[in-house]
Amino acid sequence: MRKLLSFLLSAMVGVMVLAPAAQAFPVVGGEFTSTYVNRAEFIKIVVMDAGYTVWDGSTPTSCVFTDMTGAEWYYRYVITACEAGFVSDGTDFRAGDIVNRAEAAKMIYLAYSVPYSIPATPTYTDVAPETWYYGYIESLVSYGVFSSTVSNFYPSNPLSKLFIILWLSRI
Repeated sequence: MRKLLSFLLSAMVGVMVLAPAAQAFPVVGGEFTSTYVNRAEFIKIVVMDAGYTVWDGSTPTSCVFTDMTGAEWYYRYVITACEAGFVSDGTDFRAGDIVNRAEAAKMIYLAYSVPYSIPATPTYTDVAPETWYYGYIESLVSYGVFSSTVSNFYPSNPLSKLFIILWLSRI
């Protein structure tokens, strides 16, 4: 999977250099429909990349989401993520919502069991120590997933598909 992520990153960077105005980035087997990723897409990418065995329905699950019936294409990936502990159940999953960078940081941190690490001084000016996502983001900086050479993280910005590939290639 790492080779695939590296290939996709190279392809996407190449497309961005050759066609900066393009809104869709071609990939093997099709096209991205948006520059941003929704919750269902993100969960599938992380479950597959992290090497989780995808829940097949043969065992019971205690995970319940009020907005899912079990017939959705992403259902088994969400249940896998819930059983693994990087998605919480008991409420709506909101599959079509765009993932922001802070939410992605939390799920990546939990899915890949990144060691907890907090610096003496915050890395980013827009990620305060009292925010819920501070520990996740700083731990991923320490682990080398996020850059420590920029001053802002932009936690509420939507997560682009390019950054997913970049971040996961660093795990």
